[in-house]
Amino acid sequence: MLTFLHSGTLGDILSSLPAIRHLGGGELLLGPQYLNIGLGKVLLNQNHLGVIMNETQLNFLKPLLLNTGIVSDFRKVKSNDKIDYNLDDFRNFYEKNNFKSLISSHFMAIGITDFNENKKLQRENYLKPFLKVNNIRKIEGKYIGVSRTSRHREGSPEDHYFWKKMVDDGLDDVGIFFGLPEEHESFEKTFNIKIQHIQVNDALELAEYIAGVELFVSNATMAYWIATGLQKTTIIETRRIHPLEMHKWSRNECNNNRPNGLVMPFIIGNY
Repeated sequence: MLTFLHSGTLGDILSSLPAIRHLGGGELLLGPQYLNIGLGKVLLNQNHLGVIMNETQLNFLKPLLLNTGIVSDFRKVKSNDKIDYNLDDFRNFYEKNNFKSLISSHFMAIGITDFNENKKLQRENYLKPFLKVNNIRKIEGKYIGVSRTSRHREGSPEDHYFWKKMVDDGLDDVGIFFGLPEEHESFEKTFNIKIQHIQVNDALELAEYIAGVELFVSNATMAYWIATGLQKTTIIETRRIHPLEMHKWSRNECNNNRPNGLVMPFIIGNY
């Protein structure tokens, strides 16, 4: 059985699942930046310091990972573990090279360096679900799931016009919010809305609720990766990293090349 090493975070680990599946699955081990494993010290990434995920986060994610049929075990790495693939190498690819998505970066980390030119391989992994649930939780009348964190929104206006339009069009009636209590509070305050808040015990339960909506709208979050893994129709809030004269929307490493993976466009001029 193959063993894969990763240092987190939650969304990054979910984005590694297609690459793990491509190699037939195996154990996924959570490790820090430096490890004394096997033949010697392993440097995971010089720009990524320590384990970002704690024990609580590991236990939150574990039921979902074990339900995929891809990951046979998810635990902290031990000093005597043999590591077959260091998935943390994905950071070197997306930081230094022209990349398409976090999924493509993980394929490069396992040695599939032509992933961005291989349309067949891209479609097999961008268009095929890599998460599954055995139980779908639907809330009557609620068919749009939303999530918004304070992270990964560089250059995006706090009161983004796209969210405001959704609120004006009745998001409070048909939407449900996923995230931490403070994120829910911030969303309601920013957009002057009252929206139902769903809190869950673990990532598998979260996935069951996300499986029950028709559309998921979010910035780059773990919940967005769950929606992507379930092949739900998604809209992601982008980061504005290029001049608006050149691009209507920015590149976002969490958005994959799939027809039901959409982005919030930026409008040139005033919002």
